[in-house]
Amino acid sequence: MADVMTIGSTFVFMSIFFICLYRFVKRRNKEVIVFTRYPVAGKAKTRLIPTLGPDGAAKLQVCMTEHIIKVLQRVYISYSKSINVTLQYNGGTLSQMHEWLDRKLWGLPCTYRPQTGNTLGEKLKLAVKDSFQRGNENVIVIGADIPGITEVIIQDAFKALSDTKTNMVIGKAEDGGYYLIGFNKQATRFVDSVFEDIEWGTSKVFQQQINKAENLHASITVLPVVLQDVDLEEDISVFEKEVGISREDLCDTAWTIIVPTLNEEKNMINLFSNIIECCSNLKNIREVVISDGGSCDRSVEVVEEFSKTSPVNVRLIHSIPGRGNQLISGVDVSMGTNLLFLHADSKLPKNYDILACECLDTPGVVAGAFPFMLDVLENSNLRSMEPWWFILQMKALVWGTNIRSSKYEKPYGDQALFMKRRTYDMVGGFPPYFLMEDYILVEKLRTIGHIGVVKGSPVVTSYRRWRKWGYFKVTGLSQLIIIAYKLGFHPNTLAKWYYGNKIKMD
Repeated sequence: MADVMTIGSTFVFMSIFFICLYRFVKRRNKEVIVFTRYPVAGKAKTRLIPTLGPDGAAKLQVCMTEHIIKVLQRVYISYSKSINVTLQYNGGTLSQMHEWLDRKLWGLPCTYRPQTGNTLGEKLKLAVKDSFQRGNENVIVIGADIPGITEVIIQDAFKALSDTKTNMVIGKAEDGGYYLIGFNKQATRFVDSVFEDIEWGTSKVFQQQINKAENLHASITVLPVVLQDVDLEEDISVFEKEVGISREDLCDTAWTIIVPTLNEEKNMINLFSNIIECCSNLKNIREVVISDGGSCDRSVEVVEEFSKTSPVNVRLIHSIPGRGNQLISGVDVSMGTNLLFLHADSKLPKNYDILACECLDTPGVVAGAFPFMLDVLENSNLRSMEPWWFILQMKALVWGTNIRSSKYEKPYGDQALFMKRRTYDMVGGFPPYFLMEDYILVEKLRTIGHIGVVKGSPVVTSYRRWRKWGYFKVTGLSQLIIIAYKLGFHPNTLAKWYYGNKIKMD
């Protein structure tokens, strides 16, 4: 009897499970297909290269695609998570698309498929037919270069397709093309023919598409909103308005370098010399902001004296103590769109300005850093002064740090973090703490994209901490602090453990 009851209960449970699964699958019968391109400099938005340059045009493609994804996230939520999204891409590989966009999706289920077909008409036809074959009953195709498209427009398109009197919906673009086209299952009979004999790339596209559909006896709904795509220089203002990113932000290669200092008198001249000598072009340095946390040596005087004759703009500000506070103060007064955070005892590599820009140009990368190196390993004189076992420990430290930063995307402050200001603002910037400020920022950055590490050239950092306290004590304490933070201890409490009485938090 008990066995019969068990079998019966299992049958009821499985029946409920499959009914729910059927309803869920049945409910997700709408699909939005986005046509986009993997952003390779020189191949993306080619008509805008004379205006923005190849890198700027590729960044425009990145920003517009990511903007469309944000719109679709809102559509997905508005439809109770009942739509499918497919990104049909041209150029690049599947792994590159995953690397670029996976962390941007934030829960939006998305499939990547390469575009197939030779002409735009063939690509549209094959995309729509494939969507129907995968069980979708309503499919909408949009381009990634229409930043004005909204969730309301997409919702209106789906509403039109749900009307039994409509089997096709279209949205007109200002240049005579169209920014959206959609079909429901009733359109299956004419999808093979509806995209034929269209003069793609001309101002006749919209009207020819309407005429073709009418000849095939399609029932069409034209959306009331006319939008503008972004293909020419005069269209960039539309992008700026809808996405909130200026053309200067796309093309700017100049850096604001922010350095928090506290009693760094001995390092200041070497710091400035390194920044100037290793820059490929001093025009790429908009300013160097020294954020002093209350030095009692001659650090402030050294900065003030150097600024009088410096070939780059050097600004000194006074901040409340704490590296997090100092970095925040430095960003607050800075004017650049590109931010690089440098420790006073670290040296940047040759052409760091170009290397950092190249790193941020990688699709999917939201911030970057340089490989890690210690001066005791780079400088033979310093190396000769230390015992062999200590040098071995330092090599292990460098190896482990570079593995952590490259494989696990966890570089920290002594690797000279850099990013766009808008990225910094997006994640809320540094927290106002005495410790863990770089760790916390990196964790936030990793939720919106990848943290790249420049290939080859490292930042060289002073080994003074490890020389004073020893490898095992510094490294062990650092790991203990990370564990304590994850267990809920406040970073300022951890700072008291780390620094002892050296800091005043009042």
